[in-house]
Amino acid sequence: KSHAGPVTGTVVMQNFPGLVISSGIDGTLRAYNMSKERDQELFCDRRSKGITCLAAAPAIVDPEMRTVCCGYTDGTIRFLSICGNGFTLMQALKPHTSPIRQLAYSPEGSLLASLGTDNTIFVFELRTLDDQACPLGFVQLPCQVNSLSWHRDQGRMLVSLQDGQVIELDRPVADEIDNTESFQFELPCRSIKPVIPEPEESEVEGEEGEGEGEEGGVSTELDVSKKKSEDADEEDQDEQEEVQSAITHAVYLHTGQGNVERVLFAGTGEYSGGLWEVSIQDLSMTLPSETPLAECVPTSVECTKRADLPPGVLVTYMSLSPNDRFLFVGFEDGHMWTIPLINMDLHCDIALSDSTNGRLCAVDAECEEAMLVLGSADGSLSMVSFNGEAIIDVAKQQLKGEELDHEQIAQTLEESLPDLPEMDPEAWEIPDAEGAGARDITDENHYSIQDQKLKAEEDNARAQAEQKKRRVRDRIQEIREELEELMGKNADMPCNKLSEAEMTVDQEYVKNLTDNMDVRIEDVKFELAWTCEFHERGRQKLKDYFLGKLDFEQIEVRGFRTPHRVATFRCPSMSTELQASLARLHELIFAAGKDSDGEEGGSGDAQKAVGAGKTNTQAGEHGEGAEAAGSDAGDAVPGTAHGMTKGAEQRELRRQQRVQRKQEMNELEKTKPSDTYEDPRDLEAIAHAEATLGNYMLKTSESYQVPESQRMNAEKKRRQMYLLEESMHAIRTEFNQRVLALREFRQQVRKEVTRDLSALREIDQQLGTHTPWVVGILDDEPGAPPEYPETRFDYSEADLKSFERQLKGQSAAASLLDDMNEGKEQTAQAASGEPGTASPLEAVQVPWRSALASRRITWLSLRAKILHEKGEACDELGKAVAGEAFARLRYDKAQLEEHIRQIVETFNEAVASIGKEKAKLESDLKNADMKLLVLYEELLMLNELESKDAALVKKATKCRQDKTSIMHQIKECQDQLGERKAEIDQWHTEEQSLQAEFTELVGENSPFLQPLLKIYKKKVKRSKRKKMGAGDDDDFASDSGEDDEDSDGDSDEDDDELDDEVGPPLGCDVQIYDGVIELREKRLEMEDALQEIHKAVEELRKTHKKLMDEEKRIDHDQRATDKEIQSFQTDKQRKLNQVPIVFALRLSQVQCLGPEPGCLPEELEDQVIFTREGLNRVMSRITELHREKAEVKSSHKQLQKEFRVRKKEKNAKIQNMEELQAKFQDIQMLKFGQVVDLDLIERSAPNKYVQELQEKVTDAEIEHRRMIGEWEKRIEKMKKDLTKVTTENTSLMEQIVSMGSAQMELDSALNARIANVTVNDTEPLVEQRELEQQRLRDLLATQSREIGALQAEIALFRKKGGHIYTTVTANRPMGR
Repeated sequence: KSHAGPVTGTVVMQNFPGLVISSGIDGTLRAYNMSKERDQELFCDRRSKGITCLAAAPAIVDPEMRTVCCGYTDGTIRFLSICGNGFTLMQALKPHTSPIRQLAYSPEGSLLASLGTDNTIFVFELRTLDDQACPLGFVQLPCQVNSLSWHRDQGRMLVSLQDGQVIELDRPVADEIDNTESFQFELPCRSIKPVIPEPEESEVEGEEGEGEGEEGGVSTELDVSKKKSEDADEEDQDEQEEVQSAITHAVYLHTGQGNVERVLFAGTGEYSGGLWEVSIQDLSMTLPSETPLAECVPTSVECTKRADLPPGVLVTYMSLSPNDRFLFVGFEDGHMWTIPLINMDLHCDIALSDSTNGRLCAVDAECEEAMLVLGSADGSLSMVSFNGEAIIDVAKQQLKGEELDHEQIAQTLEESLPDLPEMDPEAWEIPDAEGAGARDITDENHYSIQDQKLKAEEDNARAQAEQKKRRVRDRIQEIREELEELMGKNADMPCNKLSEAEMTVDQEYVKNLTDNMDVRIEDVKFELAWTCEFHERGRQKLKDYFLGKLDFEQIEVRGFRTPHRVATFRCPSMSTELQASLARLHELIFAAGKDSDGEEGGSGDAQKAVGAGKTNTQAGEHGEGAEAAGSDAGDAVPGTAHGMTKGAEQRELRRQQRVQRKQEMNELEKTKPSDTYEDPRDLEAIAHAEATLGNYMLKTSESYQVPESQRMNAEKKRRQMYLLEESMHAIRTEFNQRVLALREFRQQVRKEVTRDLSALREIDQQLGTHTPWVVGILDDEPGAPPEYPETRFDYSEADLKSFERQLKGQSAAASLLDDMNEGKEQTAQAASGEPGTASPLEAVQVPWRSALASRRITWLSLRAKILHEKGEACDELGKAVAGEAFARLRYDKAQLEEHIRQIVETFNEAVASIGKEKAKLESDLKNADMKLLVLYEELLMLNELESKDAALVKKATKCRQDKTSIMHQIKECQDQLGERKAEIDQWHTEEQSLQAEFTELVGENSPFLQPLLKIYKKKVKRSKRKKMGAGDDDDFASDSGEDDEDSDGDSDEDDDELDDEVGPPLGCDVQIYDGVIELREKRLEMEDALQEIHKAVEELRKTHKKLMDEEKRIDHDQRATDKEIQSFQTDKQRKLNQVPIVFALRLSQVQCLGPEPGCLPEELEDQVIFTREGLNRVMSRITELHREKAEVKSSHKQLQKEFRVRKKEKNAKIQNMEELQAKFQDIQMLKFGQVVDLDLIERSAPNKYVQELQEKVTDAEIEHRRMIGEWEKRIEKMKKDLTKVTTENTSLMEQIVSMGSAQMELDSALNARIANVTVNDTEPLVEQRELEQQRLRDLLATQSREIGALQAEIALFRKKGGHIYTTVTANRPMGR
């Protein structure tokens, strides 16, 4: 690190090996012995203006080669010679009024060209060592010039312009340049505009053909889209042609065959990313007489690309080596390429400076090209050993097409690298400086060479004009004297005098003069008004610029007759951007605080709500229990309507107790902690300890991990800077308010002291005394700043008159005389009693002293005056009164003096106190400024890492969002599984109830139980039409085919099962059979629903598995991201640790606790620095940890004791439970002979509900018996009616019988007649026989069914003990 700013130039002194001169923008010119490793700097020349460029003088000017030429930011050129004791100024010139961009000596050393940022090239002719440069003139270029170089043989100048031109100027000839009036001249030139050639169509078509061949053919649609995209790209290129391309550097290429004039250049825009070559040989020079330089039209010349440069990186330096063998190219990222000109496809890359702020600015090499010196914008100066011969050999080998072994080349380059011997400055034999050197240019307003010449010409013209004006004035004076003489003669004539009008030769001319005078007066007034407005606006602009952005300017408050003084801080107002950022930041802070308060309040409310819910739940449980107990008690009351037995009540009570105990046991089981359970109080204590413990691990440690709360990014750093700036502004504002209040207090003190001084003067006048110490107590020191600078723009009449006298150039005596006249006028006004005047006593207000005290002093003064006038005539009483009056006056004088001293000392002490506070505040604010600089450097570093930080945060946020989403999906899946499980349990419950219904329907002892159970459990092929309903015919038709295909494998078994279902078992009741069939349909529907549920559960399980796998993957990605973030934060912290921190510290504030107390070590690398507060906190924390450790040990012992006690209690409870369990088993064995399930017994025993049903059945039977008796009476009545009707029917039947007998007789008679006819037809008999057989079969089937029904009735009778009248029995005919 050589300079505080960018290095702008480097020079290797060829006659002094190891001596290097460097210049910097910090205004220093430094000499180094680069052959040494330490203490390289020899001496330094420091000036107020920065150095922008540096060049070594040629041997023709300085044979000893000890002179360098420096260009400065103010346009000055200084020639300095190196001496044994420093630099000596040889000559100073100012050719430019703006910073100098480049200095370049011609190859033969007779000319020097300086390039300024004002786009001028000033040429000097070099002569002797003492008077090196003689100005010839300058050339004005049409636009910004970026670089300048000389032709080695012809002495022409090559300049590169910002508009993309390269201009070659002819060599200046001193004899042909006329600089008598101005130094500006023009030279013959030729201008070119390099054009990048477009690629040939054959090459493009060949490349496209190769691409198509590689792809193996592409569709025509793709070709069309490609052509469209190419057309769009061409249109975009046409739009982008407006982007200007600049040529930043250009040099002559002296190598090659023949005398071909070629130029190498680099630039921006279309020239970026390459090193281009263009030829200017065939172009002719344009004379300035024909076409001025500003009007020259450049000639377009095609250029050739010689080498590829890094794309997007700006070239900041380019020059040829001393022997024209290499091209040195420097880049903005700090790299430098050395390119051999014989083979520009090869380059050597050198990177020694900062890639962000270390652009390469200057390069120089010794004559043998064995050492390179590089200067960068980060202030670093580097020396590199350079093996040019070996690089040339490698370039030649590559040019010949030989294969290169890179490892061998690297080894050869390293072995043949030249060593730099360490040189002693005494061996250089540089003489010391003789004399003070040449006269320097120190005035910032010094004229440049051109301005000085123009000023001289202007002064000559002005002198000639003044001489002519004096001659005219002398002639006018002569004519005026002649006129006055004639007018005197006319006045002396006794008669025939000429009047004034007759004396005027031309009245009209006088009138014209008067009119012209009036017009000129109006013009002058107008100009004065414009001038006043101009200056007023200028003053307002200056006020806005310098004071408009200030909240407080520097205001100084001084003490009275003391050196104590205090001034306000010059406090700029906060910018609009800063205020907006602070407003947003305070909104965020307020929102965060409000959210935290809301969370705390919400959690408290939630806890209260939970507690209230628990209380209500408990109360509800107790209420239910009370209601249950009450109901039980009500049921237990004897004499109720149903007369419930005492045993049923006891069983019900025991059952409720068992249910309650089971619930309590389940609740206890739920509250039982698992093996991985951790107490929330312990977790809270651990989190509190981790948060407040304090990590004293060094941030530079390899194992240090940045806590999440301490992670820093650019936004947080900006917020820190915002808050720090706000705090600094608030501190300055608060202090400034106090100083302003002190200034107002000073005015009050001045008024009070002025009033006291007036009274003191009156008393001194009465007593005839004098008080010298109060003289000038309120006067300000000469040269003191104004107390109210904000009134600087308020002018009084006296100020205007003083300024007027200053403009007129009056003497001090005249000014004093005017002041005296003004004083007399004011005195006369006061004596005449004009309004607006007042005596000192009347002018002073007495805010704190009462009117009585004022009148007292007046009376005493008047009494003393009267007694003094009487003199000897007064008696003893008068003398006593006079003595008393004088005593009172002396007392009042002493009081006034004491009051003046007290109030002045109080004010001075206040000023001194605030001054001390300001000193402390200045120290704190300076530390804050340094802290702000550190924060800014950290912000710059964090800005570089912001993109990666944002990417990692985005990645982590995505992982968290994916985790949240997947957890939500897993929860939904688990909820669905729980719902499906509940459905499955519900279906199983329904299936059990269906099975119980089947058992109840058929009966456990029924002979048809097995066949009906087989029918109940038989798998029957069911159509979807039956399930879906009659309205879905189309769906059934479409699904029937699928059902047939799906059930092909089970068709035989199903067909067999369907074939077996021909009816109920023989003897089984049809109603029971139909009920079984209905139950079977319900069971099949339940099985179908369960199958669908199981399918859904299986799908949910697969989904759950996939989600769990996805969760594992996300967890893995999140862990990897967290690890990457932690690594990135650690690297960021390490980089932040490298930022130097500056703070003020006294040696008395430093204490070393090492092996040698009281002695500071030389280096602090192995030391850890603590503040006193931090060290006290560490020591107090150690003490707290010891105390907490003892408390934890005692607490652990107490917990162990409690654990042993609880364990003993648990063992006792377990033993008691085992004893009770054994006793319970013994009682069951004695009572039942085996261990039985009490719940099963309770379920089998009649319960309260069954008893109620039995009572209802009994009531129903009684009612039914009453109804049966009524029906029997009705039946008896109907039987009587039936008997009567039967008797009548019998008589009618007898009539029918008699008539039938008569009919039979008639039939027999008829049959007898027919018997004689013989017929052989047996068909009627066969038919009759078949009818009879069918009747008998039907009769047998009916009887078999009746028998089955009777058997079923008998079985029911045996099971239930009741009477059942079936339809078969009821419909059986009487007598069967």
